[in-house]
Amino acid sequence: MSHRKSKARTQKKAKPSRNRQKPSKEWRVIIAETGNAIGSSGWLQITVAIVLILIGPAFGVFMRTDKAIIIGTASGVTLLIWLVALVMISKLKNEPQPETEIHGYLVPANEPNPHNLCDPAPPAGAMLFYLGNSVFWQTEQNTYTVIRLLNPQEDLFTIRKTSKGIYLNITIRSRNGRIVAEIIDNEFHINPNNYYRRERPDVSSLTVYDQEGNAVLNVHYINATAIKILGVFNSPDQLPIVIQENRQAIPPVIWSANCQRIPDDTAAITIER
Repeated sequence: MSHRKSKARTQKKAKPSRNRQKPSKEWRVIIAETGNAIGSSGWLQITVAIVLILIGPAFGVFMRTDKAIIIGTASGVTLLIWLVALVMISKLKNEPQPETEIHGYLVPANEPNPHNLCDPAPPAGAMLFYLGNSVFWQTEQNTYTVIRLLNPQEDLFTIRKTSKGIYLNITIRSRNGRIVAEIIDNEFHINPNNYYRRERPDVSSLTVYDQEGNAVLNVHYINATAIKILGVFNSPDQLPIVIQENRQAIPPVIWSANCQRIPDDTAAITIER
């Protein structure tokens, strides 16, 4: 018995740790995302509101009236809540809308360029536009026009190149001139009253069928500098431009497996109406 007690007395109690527990990784991620969502301008507005909160009570103390303290504090808190709500609403408006059957976004894949018959090959960094098995390319411009109608002028297929990437713009109409689908800066919109169905095998591809079951648009965003298009580009009182895999036609001209540099400040295909 005495031996057990003496042994028990020799045992030291564990001291509580003085190290403060760091926030978990999940909380650090939430804090970081919240800061990113508010942004620098939002933090500036919130800082101004906090300063106003402090000025209210300070003004009340200076004036030595409880009423001034209450009014100043209430005004600052209200302004702070309003500013935070305003900043968060503005950030939410800039968030991409969720994809639906008739709306979504095209994202570049990371695939190699398909084989083409360009000889010599386009220089590195050139923008490549695959119209079926034909290729048009350009290097010098920030805006590229692939299909343009004249009298009056209307660009049916253009590309904008920016520091954030390239933006695709396409308009597809039915034979009666009604819009079937549009792509505006990589964001597609499909007319719910003028299409039959659409296929979306991945985030880089989109196929739209008209009410007669014809594939009027097939776009594949191959990589950051290459896009492939198949489709039918209609315009009123004009025979359609038909882009198929092995046949491209601007009646009465038909071609295939072509390779051409787009001249500066012009379009690859220009049609007089």
